[in-house]
Amino acid sequence: DEDDDDDNQEEEVEYEFDDEYGGDNDEYDSDMNSSDEEGEGKEKKISLDSTGSNVKSLSLEQVEKWQDVARTNLTPASLKKILFSFWAVCLTGKRKNLLEGKSEKQKIPVIAEGKVFVSIVQFCTTELPDIFDRILSIDTSVKSGSFTLPMSSSKWKHLRATVKKYLKLLSILFQDLYLSDEEMQRFLLQHVERIAPYVVCHKGFGKGFLKMLLRLWSGSSSNTIRISSFLAMRRIAMSRKFPFLELCLKGLYLTFARSTKVVTWRTIEAVTIMRNCIVELCGIDVIVTYQHAFVFLRQLAVHLRNALTAKTKDSYRKVYNWQYICCLEVWVAMICSFPNEAELLPLSYPISQIVLGTAKLVPTSRYIPLRLHCCRMATSLCASTHSYLPVPPS
Repeated sequence: DEDDDDDNQEEEVEYEFDDEYGGDNDEYDSDMNSSDEEGEGKEKKISLDSTGSNVKSLSLEQVEKWQDVARTNLTPASLKKILFSFWAVCLTGKRKNLLEGKSEKQKIPVIAEGKVFVSIVQFCTTELPDIFDRILSIDTSVKSGSFTLPMSSSKWKHLRATVKKYLKLLSILFQDLYLSDEEMQRFLLQHVERIAPYVVCHKGFGKGFLKMLLRLWSGSSSNTIRISSFLAMRRIAMSRKFPFLELCLKGLYLTFARSTKVVTWRTIEAVTIMRNCIVELCGIDVIVTYQHAFVFLRQLAVHLRNALTAKTKDSYRKVYNWQYICCLEVWVAMICSFPNEAELLPLSYPISQIVLGTAKLVPTSRYIPLRLHCCRMATSLCASTHSYLPVPPS
């Protein structure tokens, strides 16, 4: 799993977490960057069979011939030709320095026509996963609603290396996805959702895809892309809960905290969608959610306690800011969304105490809008948990 230098240069979040997770999210970053036990993330080169290496350019007729053979009578040789054409697509433009062939003298075919490029991408993203399913005698499509892992098939050992090369090529194609137009982003994100069961079979690639999806989820200006990114992450988490559910939950929350330093009328819709995404992911496994919610709520409580003890402007600023309020709203929304979950109900008391403590921290008219946010959260807790909170000022 190749590290992304851009992630290491991100601006440090003002909302600091304690040493358990690191002020700059060191533990989460190490989890995302670590390879699995099989060393899948360490592969930095792709070596494809030299089939067709003497071809100077790929024609549409030749590519369609390879695809027809793969549809009707799939053989290892035809599959290698398909991957070879996909390899040529990934080498287009700036991606040439990301892949290496068997030798320096190997000639990389040129895709001169746009129709050839489109044909290869469409086949490798829409039909190739179905071919993998047919070989393994399973159904991993989104419509099937099945979360059967390909590794459970007895034929997986014969296809594992091929799928690994395919995922490597696809990850390179995704490197510049944030620079693509919205239609291309949505198309490829739907494909990632489709191949999620194959992605989670290789932990190194799974973590790499999560990093790219989180970047789109938080950085895209389109809510459609934001939702598509989340749907892909949710299916990855549901396909193999350990370790991907924990990684998705941590990643979504920390990215959300990183993105809510300033909230305006222009960004409020995006913040609401991101909050709803986190809440929906929390419903997959409430036991895992409780463990992480407890830790993150503890961070909110520590900042509030320090402000009550120190009573300085700096300590007040760590509580009275958009980042703190938005993070608190996430856990209030979680309790309100799952009020009947016995595992999450014990969190309602510390959440209510943090809400009331935040509202009473600085009782001046300057912070009336913030106290109104706290009153709204308190009344939501009262309605969902059927409990009483002294919302009116005492």
